[in-house]
Amino acid sequence: TGFFDLGIDSLTSVELRNKLQSSLKCSVPSTVTLDYPTIKALVEYLYQQLLLEQVSYSNTVPTEEINEDREEITL
Repeated sequence: TGFFDLGIDSLTSVELRNKLQSSLKCSVPSTVTLDYPTIKALVEYLYQQLLLEQVSYSNTVPTEEINEDREEITL
């Protein structure tokens, strides 16, 4: 059953998107309920997005750690 079959209109769709974005701390497109029109499709999309963000975040190294590993070279 799709979101619009459940009675969600365009305003409610935007409110859902805003709550998801705020709660999950990730970017959610304004067309999310159109692109992923069922709860299952939306959950799968959000899971993939959160997993990608987690992998992306874990691959970054803070600048302080990089600078601490450097040795001073005297010429």
